[in-house]
Amino acid sequence: QPKEGLGEKLVEKDNGTEAERLVERLGVRLGENQKRILVLVIKDRVVTIPQMAEAIGISTTAVEKNLSQLKSKGLLRRVGPAKGGHWEIAE
Repeated sequence: QPKEGLGEKLVEKDNGTEAERLVERLGVRLGENQKRILVLVIKDRVVTIPQMAEAIGISTTAVEKNLSQLKSKGLLRRVGPAKGGHWEIAE
């Protein structure tokens, strides 16, 4: 059970939001953590991996693995450098 943190509150408030609609529209099956990552990116395009890990309650390695899967599915992309860049939802 992930700890109750920022990510939990964001996801609870945002059931059926843009991330959910995007996922439904694309017909892609995603894990809960991947959905939470999409919600965080929609709210803040410059969110960092450590911030995602803290918000969701998982390790940075787990976040990187989920980001890699989202990128390979064509749902998410990184624009710009590691420092100073941002995330984009690929639609």
